[in-house]
Amino acid sequence: MGNKPEYIKQLIKESKAFAFYRMPGEDEFSFITGEVMSVHSFDFINQRGFVFYPYEVEDDIPAYFISSDQLMKISSEQLNEIELHGDYLFTSGGVDTVDDYSSYYNRITALIQELKTGKAQKAILSRVHVRADKLENPFQLLSILAMKYAQAFVYMIHIPGRETWVGATPETLLRISGDIMQTVSVAATKALKDSRDWTAKEFEEQDLVTRYIEQIFKSHQVGYRKHGPDDYYAGNVMHLKTRFEALKPEQPQKLKAILQDLHPTPAVCGLPKTAAKSLIKSVEDHNRRYYSGFLGPVDSDSVTHLFVNIRCMKLLTGKQMLYIGGGITTRSEPEKEWNETIIKSHTLLDALENIS
Repeated sequence: MGNKPEYIKQLIKESKAFAFYRMPGEDEFSFITGEVMSVHSFDFINQRGFVFYPYEVEDDIPAYFISSDQLMKISSEQLNEIELHGDYLFTSGGVDTVDDYSSYYNRITALIQELKTGKAQKAILSRVHVRADKLENPFQLLSILAMKYAQAFVYMIHIPGRETWVGATPETLLRISGDIMQTVSVAATKALKDSRDWTAKEFEEQDLVTRYIEQIFKSHQVGYRKHGPDDYYAGNVMHLKTRFEALKPEQPQKLKAILQDLHPTPAVCGLPKTAAKSLIKSVEDHNRRYYSGFLGPVDSDSVTHLFVNIRCMKLLTGKQMLYIGGGITTRSEPEKEWNETIIKSHTLLDALENIS
């Protein structure tokens, strides 16, 4: 193919669904475009394409799958050559409820009181931050994110007339290669420049996620090995991470069941899952949509790598809607949790400010 940037620009002008993505540790982006369809189960795991799955499937928030009709590699330099007005990509519409410190403090205080009654061990409280400024070059933003966060999954997905999202997520949900499955338990956050030791609350928060994943493998009678927890560097923050490796089950239905049990993980929802979901719904005043869902390339004949959709934002005309969250337990302190969301928000905000 001669001029990839011009070819891709033409496809976008023709209102094709697409995704750009850069795998952790790689230099080049992949570009995938094809037929877009709504999927109502985890049957996509046996196909080839790209999945974009919400936190919770609803009538107006479906899970999308882009078939792999065309797949090509593109460099960051070529990406920057795609000069296209954002109106081709951005969607109109209002924004979700935006929390200032006062309203967030009230929500987190209410959530902590609910946790103290024993309804759940942990729940993740998220908030929305809106940057009301025009984004002139979303493709340059992708290049900046790829350069700043070499070990993140950097992406843009566009569903014409419906959704455009960008993100740089550090967290794998499930990777399948050959007969091997891999997943991670990631939780607890501190700033990269913070030299203090991890607290008991942070170790507890991460251990809850680790034990949950172990229970999933045991319930499905899948043998596994784990490594960690270790420090995990993700842009301007650090987490605790435990890595899991297991044999892929031979039965397709068991693999789907494991994925269904993993999503949403305790790192973005809480424990027990049903109780935490209920608490989140009662306390949060916005719809998470695709934040804390999952996404990634699917190839039943090669490698499938799905990522938890955090450090992400929805692109709207003239504004960007960022979603940020943090794990809450009975030991949480509202001011510290608020500061943690600010630190996380700078993964994207710093990149946005670097666009020329």
